[in-house]
Amino acid sequence: MEQIKILVAASAVQLSTLQAGFAGFEEIDLLTAHNSRQVLARAREKRPHLVILDAALQPESGDHCCRQLRQDPWLRNLPVIILAGGRPGQERELCRQWRCQQVLLKPVHPETLATVLRDFVSLFPLTEREQRVEKHWPVRFGRSEQTREGGTSIDLSTGGMFLQTATLYTNATIIFLEFSLPGCSEPLRCRARVAWVNRADEVRKAIFPQGMGLQFLDLPAIGREAIRLFLEESREASYH
Repeated sequence: MEQIKILVAASAVQLSTLQAGFAGFEEIDLLTAHNSRQVLARAREKRPHLVILDAALQPESGDHCCRQLRQDPWLRNLPVIILAGGRPGQERELCRQWRCQQVLLKPVHPETLATVLRDFVSLFPLTEREQRVEKHWPVRFGRSEQTREGGTSIDLSTGGMFLQTATLYTNATIIFLEFSLPGCSEPLRCRARVAWVNRADEVRKAIFPQGMGLQFLDLPAIGREAIRLFLEESREASYH
């Protein structure tokens, strides 16, 4: 299994407290930054799969660093967890405000961090963020090949997509997809597995609306290549 790179940006004291939560995770490559000025440079250099930021970073705060990541075309979808002071119940609102995936209230117990890490590691095959595009595309989907429901892809990759929709299925449900891309003469069709669900009353990832994270199961090679080319063209266009 590929090493899962996690960048933790916190003070030396905070880092020493958090390290116990990483014990036993052989698949994790722990990267560190000691101040806010190192975060963006380390993230660009190492391309981590997850960033954990202390809100009390200096000289700029952790939420400021998160906003900087969201403005970078290579890192804008990078999952971020922020460690912050506050009272229980504030976490969801802070996630929306800071556009991070999760807020952990300090002091963070090592076992709490270990639980979060276990959840992330279990989803790792579905969290690769190296090539994705946020453009919105209509998608038809359903439980049978006679797709009847409508939604919008807002996070497309060669391995899957996030589907914005009011019609939600449970985790591991197999559904059929149909969607088109510029330059494709025929719609792309495949099956997909529901990997995770964002509900209005149970938000899993605050930067996404209501919908489902999907993993492609049998996307034809020609379809995967079409998506790869589309991603490359979209990325090149973002720099011009």
